[in-house]
Amino acid sequence: MSPLDHSMPACRFCGSKLDRVFVDLGTTPLANQNLRPDEIANEQSYPLVARICGSCLLVQVDDSVPPEVIFSDYDYFSSASTSWVAHALN
Repeated sequence: MSPLDHSMPACRFCGSKLDRVFVDLGTTPLANQNLRPDEIANEQSYPLVARICGSCLLVQVDDSVPPEVIFSDYDYFSSASTSWVAHALN
Protein backbone atom coordinates (compact mmCIF):
# COMPACT_ATOMS: atom_id res chain seq x y z
CA MET A 1 0.00 0.00 0.00
CA SER A 2 1.51 3.34 -0.97
CA PRO A 3 1.41 6.37 1.37
CA LEU A 4 -1.37 7.86 -0.80
CA ASP A 5 -3.42 4.65 -0.96
CA HIS A 6 -5.99 4.68 1.85
CA SER A 7 -7.72 1.41 0.94
CA MET A 8 -7.71 -1.49 3.39
CA PRO A 9 -4.47 -3.46 2.88
CA ALA A 10 -4.56 -7.20 2.31
CA CYS A 11 -2.44 -9.86 4.03
CA ARG A 12 0.63 -10.71 1.99
CA PHE A 13 0.25 -14.37 2.95
CA CYS A 14 -3.45 -15.28 2.84
CA GLY A 15 -5.05 -12.22 1.20
CA SER A 16 -7.48 -11.42 4.04
CA LYS A 17 -8.19 -7.78 4.91
CA LEU A 18 -5.79 -6.35 7.48
CA ASP A 19 -8.26 -4.49 9.68
CA ARG A 20 -6.46 -4.93 13.04
CA VAL A 21 -3.71 -2.47 13.98
CA PHE A 22 -1.03 -4.15 16.09
CA VAL A 23 1.04 -0.98 16.66
CA ASP A 24 1.07 2.46 15.03
CA LEU A 25 4.38 4.28 15.43
CA GLY A 26 3.34 7.26 13.32
CA THR A 27 5.88 8.47 10.80
CA THR A 28 9.43 7.30 11.31
CA PRO A 29 12.68 8.16 9.50
CA LEU A 30 14.77 5.39 7.98
CA ALA A 31 17.41 3.88 10.26
CA ASN A 32 21.16 4.35 9.73
CA GLN A 33 20.94 7.29 7.36
CA ASN A 34 23.96 9.04 8.90
CA LEU A 35 22.74 12.48 7.92
CA ARG A 36 24.89 15.57 8.20
CA PRO A 37 23.48 18.32 10.46
CA ASP A 38 22.44 20.39 7.41
CA GLU A 39 20.42 17.43 6.02
CA ILE A 40 18.31 16.74 9.11
CA ALA A 41 15.69 19.39 8.31
CA ASN A 42 14.89 17.57 5.05
CA GLU A 43 14.89 14.05 6.52
CA GLN A 44 12.16 11.86 5.03
CA SER A 45 9.79 9.95 7.31
CA TYR A 46 7.51 7.08 6.39
CA PRO A 47 4.38 5.64 8.02
CA LEU A 48 5.16 2.73 10.33
CA VAL A 49 1.95 0.85 11.06
CA ALA A 50 2.05 -2.86 11.82
CA ARG A 51 -1.15 -4.86 11.41
CA ILE A 52 -2.03 -8.40 12.40
CA CYS A 53 -3.99 -10.65 10.10
CA GLY A 54 -7.11 -12.00 11.81
CA SER A 55 -6.97 -15.15 9.68
CA CYS A 56 -3.34 -16.33 9.74
CA LEU A 57 -1.93 -14.05 12.52
CA LEU A 58 0.94 -12.78 10.37
CA VAL A 59 2.13 -9.34 11.56
CA GLN A 60 3.17 -7.02 8.72
CA VAL A 61 3.64 -3.34 7.97
CA ASP A 62 1.32 -1.39 5.68
CA ASP A 63 3.83 0.51 3.62
CA SER A 64 7.04 -0.57 1.99
CA VAL A 65 9.74 2.00 1.34
CA PRO A 66 11.02 1.70 -2.24
CA PRO A 67 14.37 -0.16 -2.42
CA GLU A 68 16.02 2.73 -4.26
CA VAL A 69 15.29 4.95 -1.23
CA ILE A 70 16.70 2.47 1.29
CA PHE A 71 19.70 1.25 -0.68
CA SER A 72 20.85 4.38 -2.53
CA ASP A 73 23.57 5.02 0.07
CA TYR A 74 23.73 1.70 1.94
CA ASP A 75 26.85 0.94 3.98
CA TYR A 76 26.32 -2.77 4.78
CA PHE A 77 27.37 -5.53 2.41
CA SER A 78 26.54 -9.04 3.63
CA SER A 79 29.24 -10.51 1.37
CA ALA A 80 31.88 -8.64 3.40
CA SER A 81 30.74 -10.24 6.66
CA THR A 82 32.68 -13.47 7.04
CA SER A 83 30.42 -14.68 9.87
CA TRP A 84 27.30 -14.11 7.74
CA VAL A 85 28.81 -15.86 4.71
CA ALA A 86 29.77 -18.84 6.92
CA HIS A 87 26.24 -18.96 8.33
CA ALA A 88 24.66 -18.80 4.86
CA LEU A 89 26.82 -21.69 3.63
CA ASN A 90 25.34 -24.05 6.27
